[in-house]
Parts: sequence; structure tokens; C-alpha cells
Amino acid sequence: MTQMTALTQMTALTETAVPAETAVVREAPGDALLVVVDVQNDFCHPAGTMAAAGRELTAVHRAVDRIEVLVDAARTAGVPVVFVRTEHGPELDSAAWRHRLAPGIGPGSEPAAPNCRRGGWGAGFYRVTPRPGEWVAVKHRYSAFTGPGFAERLAGYGRRSLLFCGVTTDVCVESSLRSAVDHDYLATVVEDACAAYTEAEHDAAVAVIGRSFGRSFTTDALVGRWRTPVDHGRAPKTRDKERRGET
Repeated sequence: MTQMTALTQMTALTETAVPAETAVVREAPGDALLVVVDVQNDFCHPAGTMAAAGRELTAVHRAVDRIEVLVDAARTAGVPVVFVRTEHGPELDSAAWRHRLAPGIGPGSEPAAPNCRRGGWGAGFYRVTPRPGEWVAVKHRYSAFTGPGFAERLAGYGRRSLLFCGVTTDVCVESSLRSAVDHDYLATVVEDACAAYTEAEHDAAVAVIGRSFGRSFTTDALVGRWRTPVDHGRAPKTRDKERRGET
């Protein structure tokens, strides 16, 4: 295949994959879907692997408080909730994945410590419980979109706006949100319903998202919008606008 032929085929694929342009209100219950990322024992529980590694969980537990409120409000408003769960194990993790933080693969290069082992306590959900019929999407890397069949099943909901919460803001939440943008979704981070293990990491991720990938809401602002009729003629006031003093 010539380079020109490959380029032509790629261009054709991109053009045919562009969704039709329709009106979408970012937080409207009829347009939105809530994605809860990696709220699991190893990442959040005081007995999990992250706590054992010395990570500070105070901000994580505050975020889980807000996630519980957000999930309940989404269900009441008719917003679908998808729970994303990470699972790892010898049959799931490549050498490159295990050595992603190492100088290389081979003698002298130590693999990263495992977490969220498939079938183990660490992979279980922490304080959030999917209801019967709610989708639990399993992934083995950072982005939810790397999970088997995730993009295809997500498209079946017909929702063009994805609202992200979970842990950690700077790793799996941000990775999933970036992938959502690449798949032509509107992407929003619910910033107080996310957490990283340091405030600086969380704030940096929210800033990067707001600058290049999407918008941010607080839980209270989002839940408030769900409890009142959406004004389709006016853009919603996001957290980004609140910081700038705009209406």
C-alpha cells in the first residue's frame, strides 16, 4: 500500500466516522451519562495498596462522599450511570505495562507493584454499589475506552455528553476523559467528585482538562441543574465560568 493510498483511506474513515451535528446540552439528563471511574478498594480503602504505599487518602474519601451524592442524583434524574473497574493479573498485564515505570524490560528493571487483582478484594468497589442492570465496564489499562467493547456499548446509550468522576483525577479519570474527546463526546469532569493523592496533582489535571479537553462542574451545581428545568437557550454555567466571574 502506498503512503498516498493509506492517507486516502484514513481520511475517508475519519470523514465517515464524524457524528451528525445535533443539539446537546452538556449536563441535561437526556443528553448526559455519568462515568464513575475506579472507585475501588486498592485505590480508596485504608487497607488498599495505595494506602500501603503511603498515599494520602483524605481527598479521596471526600470525593467519594460527593460521588455517592452524584450517583443518587443521577439515578433520580434518569441519567445512566456506568461504573468502570480496573482489573489486573498475569494473564492481563503485558511486560510493557508491568514495566511502564522502569528503565526498560529485562534484568535490572523492576516491574510496578500490582493492584486490583482480578477476583481479589482490592478490585472490589469502595462504598459505591452498582444496582442490578447498571453496566460495570472492566478495563485493564488507564482509559475506560481501552476496555473490551467499551466504545461500542457506550455508543448504544445514544448520549453525547459524558460526565466523569472517580479516582484518580490525574490518571484514569483524565485518561478516560481525553479518550472521550477523541471519540467525539462532550466531556466534563465533576471536580469535587474526583481526587488525586495530592492536591497539586488534582488541580493540575482539572486545569489541563479545562484548557484543552472539556469543562468542569461541582457536584452541587450539577445536581442543582438536574433538579430544575434546563434552559436550552442558554449555555450552562460551568465551574470554569464561575472562576472567571462569568454568567
